[in-house]
Amino acid sequence: VIYGAFATAIIILLTLEAAAIIVLLGAQVIAEYERIGTDITKTHGLQT
Repeated sequence: VIYGAFATAIIILLTLEAAAIIVLLGAQVIAEYERIGTDITKTHGLQT
């Protein structure tokens, strides 16, 4: 019975960690897209 409670706690913590990693990865992707977008607009003005 005790092992089931420990396993449940570990599963919950691992699930929360995986969710946090997914959120941080998504934030990183969004930041890169925004950075690429601003670089394109800056270089586009210099090409003319």
